[in-house]
Amino acid sequence: MRPPDFQNLADAAALPRLSQPVAQTLNRIYAWPDSLACRVRDFLFHCRWDYGARLSQPTCTYRFQCGPATGWILLEAWAERLLIGDAAHPDVPPDLRYALVADALTPWLDALEKLLRRPMELLPPGDAQPPGSPDDVGWLRFHVTRETVIEPGAEGASAPATEAPEDWHCYGALHFDDDRWLSLACAEREPASRPRHRLGSLPVGLVFRLGTTRLSLREMRGIAHGDIVGIEHWVSAGKSLMCKAVLPGEVGRVITGKIGGNQILIEKIQEVSLNEENSIATAEASDAGDSTLKSLDAMEVEVSFELEKRTMTLAELQALREGHIVELEQPLNQSRVHILANGARVGHGHLIAVGNKLGVRVSEFAGTHHAR
Repeated sequence: MRPPDFQNLADAAALPRLSQPVAQTLNRIYAWPDSLACRVRDFLFHCRWDYGARLSQPTCTYRFQCGPATGWILLEAWAERLLIGDAAHPDVPPDLRYALVADALTPWLDALEKLLRRPMELLPPGDAQPPGSPDDVGWLRFHVTRETVIEPGAEGASAPATEAPEDWHCYGALHFDDDRWLSLACAEREPASRPRHRLGSLPVGLVFRLGTTRLSLREMRGIAHGDIVGIEHWVSAGKSLMCKAVLPGEVGRVITGKIGGNQILIEKIQEVSLNEENSIATAEASDAGDSTLKSLDAMEVEVSFELEKRTMTLAELQALREGHIVELEQPLNQSRVHILANGARVGHGHLIAVGNKLGVRVSEFAGTHHAR
């Protein structure tokens, strides 16, 4: 029975959206191969943008100003303790603590000033609070590692030695108050591109799955135009909807993203061993009579819901990174959603919100002969 409280997805709770220029800048930032190196006392630190960085709690919050740009910086609390030692204790007055942190970070601030050609300053946050969470797409996450630098001895025979990168590391996040200044995060001249693969223009199709449900054959035979099929198994992440694309192969690739509006934010890219023999077999059409179908009415099939295929070149796929934005041709609430039964397409429709659940309003469904 059709739920009475359905609504178009466009009228549901707001989904995160980014302008195309911002999305393109984020793609450039997280694809940036170079790190910013800076020496502080006996250590050489390397800072690299890393969408996969997840800050442990609690975090320490600072304001920054870079020329006309302002924003926020978050660091893990134990990183602050490394910078200023016992002065990181909560009993130390905040203004003193921020001044000591700014002093400890002077080599970093000087390096950034030289790179950006703009004055760089660390400020106390006062009573203001940073927007959202560092896991939100608007925060640029970074990963800092260090190596120990050993100066040549009196005889000048020894070369710099390093500790393993995993010996020490910390995570942080940065947020600009105005997205127009995001380009400062990769202000250097872009590194020379890698040689192109001779098959780089080969088209590759990505199909993102939104979720699944299980229906009996009896229920499927009753589906008609205008009906709403609920999606039982789907995953939300804040105000976003999770989706997943699988590229098959002996070593395949699983791409997980967050979808909102007409954009998919790539959350995770994994290489996995995929055994096609373990995939669900596609149901084949049968010439048996209606009595055979009736005897199988209680049998359940897996129904999945997928977006239209998104085609990119092999070169674009190779350049895809966590944190990148993939543009869709249409917003999610206007996109055609394909309905598959055990892997075979049987219909299509459009995504809608059904209370606090998701469903697909059917536009076309195979095998429907009865009128409504």
